[in-house]
Amino acid sequence: MMSIHVAIVAIINQIMKILIARPRPDVLPLVIERGFSFPSAHAMVSFILYGMIAYFFWNKKKIISLLLFFVILLIGVSRIYLGVHYTSDVLAGFLISVAYLILFVSIVNKFDL
Repeated sequence: MMSIHVAIVAIINQIMKILIARPRPDVLPLVIERGFSFPSAHAMVSFILYGMIAYFFWNKKKIISLLLFFVILLIGVSRIYLGVHYTSDVLAGFLISVAYLILFVSIVNKFDL
């Protein structure tokens, strides 16, 4: 089930990248990436994957959930540090995935899935 949601978010990301077509930062990147910058696919996919896992663990093991959110944050920071994304790319990726995750959680709770 999670792989389907990760795939959906990855498709949304690629559509947005094509529509927005924002170039990547060109100020001394530590890693060379191809393709467009906005929104960050790593930020989106990591947030949806680890965010869903954190949601499922929240009632049982809050420490696991908190550690997963820390991993998400580190992934976002690493993309900025490597010079392959602007901060706004990463924040937008997180926010899009948060919106998707809220929609997912509301559907799960409404239909008791």
